[in-house]
Amino acid sequence: MKNMIITIALCSFIFSCASGPVKHGSIKAELPVTSITFAYNSTEVEDSELPEINKTLSALMNLKDDYFIILEGHTDSEGENVYNESLALQRAENVKEILMGRGIDEAKIKTVSYGEENLIDVTSFTKKNQRVNRRVVIEIVRLEKGNNIVSN
Repeated sequence: MKNMIITIALCSFIFSCASGPVKHGSIKAELPVTSITFAYNSTEVEDSELPEINKTLSALMNLKDDYFIILEGHTDSEGENVYNESLALQRAENVKEILMGRGIDEAKIKTVSYGEENLIDVTSFTKKNQRVNRRVVIEIVRLEKGNNIVSN
């Protein structure tokens, strides 16, 4: 999942950033996505995942202020839904703290919790497959004048 390219089309989420509301929808854009994985029942970002955060910071170097970041928290299917939503949000918030500690403006970052809603692999519940589900997806959305989303 790391550094994969996804296509975004016809989403209906509304996010806000420093320059006002941004509608994330009806626009097709290819965006690089980075994913940070977590140990079972943990919100701690492991040192081995820091290079992925550095890749995000490198990608932002060329964008100046014309971007915002969406941090999507996820869990595996173990545990209660309410707990998993809280755990996923805390994971996203911890990644946000690291990005802010490295100079990213808090107003540029939106955290979202999906809990166990979007599992990657549900065909087998091996430890390896469960780990890929315990993740924070970092998506960079670049903006044009008028807050239109463009590809990164």
